Amino acid sequence: MAWSAARFNLAPGGEAHYAEGLYVTGDFFRVLGVPAFMGRTFTVEDDDLSCNSPGAVVSYAFWQSAMAGDSGAIGKTLTLDGKPFTVCGRDARQFLWCRGGQQI
Repeated sequence: MAWSAARFNLAPGGEAHYAEGLYVTGDFFRVLGVPAFMGRTFTVEDDDLSCNSPGAVVSYAFWQSAMAGDSGAIGKTLTLDGKPFTVCGRDARQFLWCRGGQQI
């Protein structure tokens, strides 16, 4: 399991708007025993270099503040530092977790 703290710019242009988060490996949630509340968390299959659709697991707080508590958020795209990440899950933690073959 590995992780790296990050600060993601959520703004598609203009003035930056940042969210704190982590880059994590696919086994991060399993090792910590953190389940998904909605959707799914990452798996080791998400670590495959051929993964061309990076994902994001968002926290409850982020889901409320940045996504207006949208019950249809799973499958939607977040733009982080100008790159697309598909929301695959939501947990109850305070961070934005990102994983995928594309690195910011």
